[in-house]
Amino acid sequence: MGILTFHRTHNFGAVLQAYALQHLLTQENPGAEVTILDVVPPFMDIPDAPWYKFRKRAQQEAFRRFREGCLPISGPQDASPAKLCRELGLDTLVVGSDQVWNPDLTRDAWKNYFLEGVPDTVRACSYAASFGEGSDRQFAPEIQEAMGALLQRFHRISVREESGREICRRLGRDDAVRVLDPVLAAPPALFQPLLKEAGPVRPAITAVLLDETPAHRTLLRHLGKATGEPARIIAVRQRRLPTLGIQRPFATTIPDYLASLQKAPLVVTDSFHAVMFSLVFQRPFLVTPSTRNHRFDRIADVLSLLGLQDRIVKPEEWEMASLRLDSPMDYRDIQERLEPLRRQSLAFLASL
Repeated sequence: MGILTFHRTHNFGAVLQAYALQHLLTQENPGAEVTILDVVPPFMDIPDAPWYKFRKRAQQEAFRRFREGCLPISGPQDASPAKLCRELGLDTLVVGSDQVWNPDLTRDAWKNYFLEGVPDTVRACSYAASFGEGSDRQFAPEIQEAMGALLQRFHRISVREESGREICRRLGRDDAVRVLDPVLAAPPALFQPLLKEAGPVRPAITAVLLDETPAHRTLLRHLGKATGEPARIIAVRQRRLPTLGIQRPFATTIPDYLASLQKAPLVVTDSFHAVMFSLVFQRPFLVTPSTRNHRFDRIADVLSLLGLQDRIVKPEEWEMASLRLDSPMDYRDIQERLEPLRRQSLAFLASL
């Protein structure tokens, strides 16, 4: 059984969802040998400023160590999924999770993630695949037609957001099932071995920001003053210089990322997977989308599912954010909402 996903992206959520999906597939399909196809998505080819390269190299090394130690990866990076399926003799290929069906990310290789050319002898399936945006997402007519045709050969389809089901219906598949991201479907105990490898991470208000703005930094200073807690910003693409009053790790390992979220008295984020891990570790959090964050729908979808829309605060609304500190999150209710979704997600994985 193979997985096609974004395991080589230098993004904490991407590598950890691959880690979780591989374990869940192994758990729900006893005896199956699960491997991740070593396909590199084109969106990794993003140039960086020269002054950033040294810091980037240190962060990349952390991801390399994690992949080599924790992910079962097969095949040469320059091979297509179709070729790898033939070479590895796979009987099932699962595409997902993450934004594997977002052609803005996969670019000219988008058909790979709809499993073009994969032999008919291979069961084509998806798990928690995401189109990246809401149900109003539009594709060029020729792309939409090709997507619809490729989806017809899928044996089972599941998507991460309700909007994904609507898009699948437009593409001719009304049988798509909604499931949880593998990080949230997995038992929290799955991440304990990684947490044991973390360094001495101290509790701090932890911000995981993909689209950091000056308003985010102002918000963190206000929250730090209101709580008396230090503030920390974690980002893979650390392009910022040191910021007065806010910690910025030079590079963060995957275990330290998890430990920072697990120990945080508050998580502030615009990252989908930072929200997922806040839920896994039952930490209070605020979601702070910026005006440039155009993929917020995927976070809003989960918050709506769990009745947590009040956790959304704009970065510049620091007074509103301070009020949220006095509104504790009811994780008993959240877990009651999640449990049937977890069972459904695991049942889908077992059916592959």
